[in-house]
Amino acid sequence: SLVLRAFPLGMSVAIPNRRTQDGQARRPYSHDLWIAAAGPCASFVLTLLLFAIGRWIPMPYDWAYGLVGVGLLSTAIALLNLLPIPGLDGGHLLMVSAARKGWEMTPAQELRLQRASVKWVVLICLVPFLYSLWTRIIIGIL
Repeated sequence: SLVLRAFPLGMSVAIPNRRTQDGQARRPYSHDLWIAAAGPCASFVLTLLLFAIGRWIPMPYDWAYGLVGVGLLSTAIALLNLLPIPGLDGGHLLMVSAARKGWEMTPAQELRLQRASVKWVVLICLVPFLYSLWTRIIIGIL
């Protein structure tokens, strides 16, 4: 069974019960690899489709420009999603590839790794924001 979760800029697909309690894979690794790769591939196809619509269908310039912008955003999201960070598709691809080579983690270890990586991503995203905020405060004081 698949689990779909909606987010403001996309969706998340989870595959619960990838392994049995004793760690055996329930299905071939290639199935999980294809599912993890499907999200970024869909984003790239959406980009091409939006570019084609903006280029070959007659419409106002502003609309075509907007379609190209949404296509570029879709590409950026796909590329970020391919980063090898657990919790993202790239991390899922990394984990499944490692499991295929014999390096298995327990479900509890995978969950801890995903939670830790999400915390690191949030922290990394906060650093530029806080730096920008700090410089605006300093510039405002000076």
